[in-house]
Amino acid sequence: MIALLLAAGLLAGDPEPGTNLCADPRNCREVGQVAIQVGTQTLAADINETIPFVSEDGLSLFVGESVVVIVGDEGELMVESHGPAAEIITEDKLMQAAAEMNAAMAASGLDVAPSTIDPIASGRPQNRVRLSMMQLPGSEETVLLVENGYGRRFDYQAFMQVPGRRGPEYTTTCELVPDFMVLEHWPHAIAVITVTELTEVTPSREIVCD
Repeated sequence: MIALLLAAGLLAGDPEPGTNLCADPRNCREVGQVAIQVGTQTLAADINETIPFVSEDGLSLFVGESVVVIVGDEGELMVESHGPAAEIITEDKLMQAAAEMNAAMAASGLDVAPSTIDPIASGRPQNRVRLSMMQLPGSEETVLLVENGYGRRFDYQAFMQVPGRRGPEYTTTCELVPDFMVLEHWPHAIAVITVTELTEVTPSREIVCD
């Protein structure tokens, strides 16, 4: 395995003096070794730190993680629970869903496509948002599955940390339709993704992507 350097400061941000981001223990987790496939190689980062999910920079997920959050009236995020993404997403169905999505987008020329394949192993949380990030089995391709269990539509921004590149980069996303899931897909590896500015938006008949 090849060592992968990830700056912890980029992942959690620098809190204001006196701020305890782990005052609610649900907001923090112990991050050990993070393994990422890049091309035909597996990169390994030994983080070995306690890192909050939600900080001033937003909500950050390492590849392989899943988190359930409560969305406050002002868009503030409160972590309810977390665990491995592999316990939420069925790998073989994820492969099928990604293939279906890619084929549909290639045929239509659009940035979004409806899915007939549900990669979720069990039911979705109600009145919560769940985010799960993992790589397609045997591939460096990365997916972020966002399930909106609210009866409200949300927009958000996301920034990705790509192995071998310096600093987080902005990446496009699609709005979260009430009681639906959105499967975001990238053809490359992502070590960490940070979600910010989750805000309620006016419902429409279309899925808006930026």
